[in-house]
Amino acid sequence: MPYGKNYFSKFYVCFDALRKGWKEGSSKIIGLDGCFLKGIYKGELFCAVGRDTNNGIYPITWALVCVDNKENWRCFLDLLIDDLGLNLGYGYSVISDQHKGLIEAVKELLPYVKHRKYAKHISQNLRKRAYFQPGRSCDAVENGMSESFNAVIVDARKKPIITMLEELRMYMMERVFNKKCKGLGWGNQICPTIREIVNEIKKGLGEYQVLPSGLNQFEVRGTTDAYKVDLEEITCSCRLWQLNGIGYVHYVASISFMNRDVESYVDKMFSSTT
Repeated sequence: MPYGKNYFSKFYVCFDALRKGWKEGSSKIIGLDGCFLKGIYKGELFCAVGRDTNNGIYPITWALVCVDNKENWRCFLDLLIDDLGLNLGYGYSVISDQHKGLIEAVKELLPYVKHRKYAKHISQNLRKRAYFQPGRSCDAVENGMSESFNAVIVDARKKPIITMLEELRMYMMERVFNKKCKGLGWGNQICPTIREIVNEIKKGLGEYQVLPSGLNQFEVRGTTDAYKVDLEEITCSCRLWQLNGIGYVHYVASISFMNRDVESYVDKMFSSTT
């Protein structure tokens, strides 16, 4: 170090319980973001946040760095890739802002990952969900995952570094315990937030007509649109079913037409036992 002095560089945290939980149950999408510390000690907190089985945020890992740049993002991603077994990113999606250093680091270390940009940037660049890859059980185009986490820890970010890291540790420990306790009361069904989404979708069934074209194939017609649904292939031409694992009114209408259980067609990722 210059002049024989030691300077703080970075500090990375990934708890084993969070790492295992993400690998076993969360969707294959990771939100990456950074937020400034608000106390007298300046720096930035990087975070990686996923979606849990109840469609809530799932903090995975975070790191304290002295400055937001490509070098620090590379270091953060190197450790994240190793902890989560992301390899080169095949089969995963990342959502972030358009910070140049972050984008370059993702391209270099995760060349096969599908990189989504935040919604405000998508509107500027005319990007749409049509380009998203299926199988992620998440159709998010907003930065809600990371921003929600940043909002939760806003008070901790005002504290001295050691105090902040300790508060984050205690918050995560309590959060994991509370989530497990809630999950024990959900039984073997889909998670409650997902059930609410499905029930809300059902309210629109009266606006659609279902025309069977095979044992598991249907054309679902609205007043101005029509979609092809295949219950065997688990697909709908609107693509929402493939993208978010929950679907939309077209597939719910087809399942209801066959008098089948709608919840059994929701992606297993949203099961309370996942």
